[in-house]
Amino acid sequence: MATTPAVSEFLGVEDHESPTAMVAKLRSGLPVQALENIRQALDLSLEELADALAISARTLSRRKNSGVLAPQESDRVYRIARIFGHAVEVFESRQKAARWLKQPHPSLDGMAPLEMFDTDLGAKLVDEILTRIEFGVFG
Repeated sequence: MATTPAVSEFLGVEDHESPTAMVAKLRSGLPVQALENIRQALDLSLEELADALAISARTLSRRKNSGVLAPQESDRVYRIARIFGHAVEVFESRQKAARWLKQPHPSLDGMAPLEMFDTDLGAKLVDEILTRIEFGVFG
């Protein structure tokens, strides 16, 4: 089985951070590079990523200029990185995981998992589907 990539790897932050240090980092705003790391890992366009984060492409462009994401954006990027890591663990491949996240899923009323990341509840639903796949429970 493939090693699960750490969320910190996708975000480009230190791996030895305590959970409370990561919360502080999210509150102060992740570097824009974290956004680019996730965009590249999932092979998304800027527009696709903006949709997944529920922010405009124009706002993302402004963030690139400032170098730091807002706390809410940082939290959403963290959410995507965490679930992408879970998908990589389940599918044992970054490419398969990224492809799965982009494809419509019947348990999500035909929406792609990536479309669910703009809310915590949507992300939990995707995480639950991944756990069911992981343990062979499809119904």
